[in-house]
Amino acid sequence: MRRISLGSGFRYLMDSVAVGDGAPGRPESLAAYYAASGTPPGVFLGSGLSALDGGRGVEKGSVVTEKHLYNMLGLCCDPVTRQPLGRCPNLSSKLAPVAGFDLTFSPSKSISVAWALADMKTRQVIFDCHREAVDYVLSYAEGEVFHSRSGTNGIVTEDIDGVIAAAFTHFDSRAGDPQLHDHVVILNRARSLSDGKWRTLDSRAIFHARSALSSMHQGVLSDLLTEKLGVGWEARHRRHSERARFEITGVPESLMAEFSQRVEQIEHSKDELIETFVADHGRRPTGVEIVRLRQQATIATRPAKTHRSLAEMTEHWRRRASNLQDGYAEEAWVASLRDRNDLPLLTSGNLAEPMLEDAARAVVAAVAERRATFRRDNLLDEAHRLLEGVRFASPDDRVTVAEQITDLAVDASLTLTPPPLHHTSERYLRPDGSSRLKPRSHSIYTTESLLDAEARLLETAQRSGGPTVATPTVAAITEHNLPGRNHRLSVDQAVAVEKVATSQRCIDVLIGPAEPGKQCLFLSQWVISRSSLVVPSGASRADVA
Repeated sequence: MRRISLGSGFRYLMDSVAVGDGAPGRPESLAAYYAASGTPPGVFLGSGLSALDGGRGVEKGSVVTEKHLYNMLGLCCDPVTRQPLGRCPNLSSKLAPVAGFDLTFSPSKSISVAWALADMKTRQVIFDCHREAVDYVLSYAEGEVFHSRSGTNGIVTEDIDGVIAAAFTHFDSRAGDPQLHDHVVILNRARSLSDGKWRTLDSRAIFHARSALSSMHQGVLSDLLTEKLGVGWEARHRRHSERARFEITGVPESLMAEFSQRVEQIEHSKDELIETFVADHGRRPTGVEIVRLRQQATIATRPAKTHRSLAEMTEHWRRRASNLQDGYAEEAWVASLRDRNDLPLLTSGNLAEPMLEDAARAVVAAVAERRATFRRDNLLDEAHRLLEGVRFASPDDRVTVAEQITDLAVDASLTLTPPPLHHTSERYLRPDGSSRLKPRSHSIYTTESLLDAEARLLETAQRSGGPTVATPTVAAITEHNLPGRNHRLSVDQAVAVEKVATSQRCIDVLIGPAEPGKQCLFLSQWVISRSSLVVPSGASRADVA
């Protein structure tokens, strides 16, 4: 998911997403795009289409033209009439106004591989299931995620009558690997149900929910493929994550690796950036820094888009598969993946309350391992991940069970967000009686075990008797260059190191800017780990350092 800024976002979309010149219309049949170069044109999606074109509405699935995109992302206007939708953006602001959000729905690699090598009939089934999963998740998000805000500082949550979206289907990655995926561009304007006014979307809620929506899409798509083709699913280990991923049973890792060249490009570039980071900073980057380095690697290695027909892509993919191992490119191999599912298709009524409660406890435990505080979206995401290996009879059954588990997980957590202590006027109540002054997704939770751990830390922080280093020793060390560096600590950094190394506390807290603060922390640990170090009589400061 990424934000699309006003004006430049339109150009990004035209250059990087809406690049096709294939047959017009949404690809109801892949055969229509088999010989056409590029990707299909975008199409309109979303329940908010009914309010466009002066109330006449825009038909779902109709083609999105370049003019439509310019009106939407270049002006934040009605794509048909160019009438402003709500207040005009503040173009004088130092921050670029957000025109929309690009949500990318990309199935797992085994799905794209099976789709790429299948016969046309099977390929159409996989494609239809992918589109159905995207439409389902978008519809869910319209009711549960997408909202706008009104009032001072956006204090009132506004339910909307739907979003205005444009979906763009792509068949491959930038490296030419099979990667069936859709870019769904959401316009940052929606009409409120309460007063009919057009307002911007609450981006906080969207970003909080993006991981849960991704997990939901994968689960819904897996169920649809099992229903239509009978494929089975198995957990596979990931190279860079402890979390297992579920892939179609029978699709070998070697074949998926062959069709993951884009990932390999990014990972290789990222590893080189990490090596440079270590050389420059004398330490490994943190998890957040690695994510940023990977984003940098993605942009640095991004090749230009190419225009090829689906027929040309298919020929290329099958040639690569056949070179890897005989038989992989044969349509019969994809047909052999059918009817491998040996799990029952569950409905929302098949799971007893004790089973749901056990699942909720597992969800809370998993989330609490990674977060000191969390939101309902984090619990919902984990609930969908927990259910990845379970097959359901319909998307509604999957989502219902995930919501039930999430509700139980919320009940099993401790709420840190204070309850409202005032009367709420009826005009600010939702139909279910909840307050529109309290966003559903913004409540913060934790667990009793986490609070106990925090209490133990606070208690330990008040204890003295920790290892110390004499002030002259600290001064002798901090006056010289850092270990492995060609520069010294600044005065405030040196003072921080001295405070930590001489405090006698069992726990110290060091707060400061990211890089200077980490340097202080590193040197403090280095000094204290050598707390037995003494300055011999007559020794030079260089000897001590």
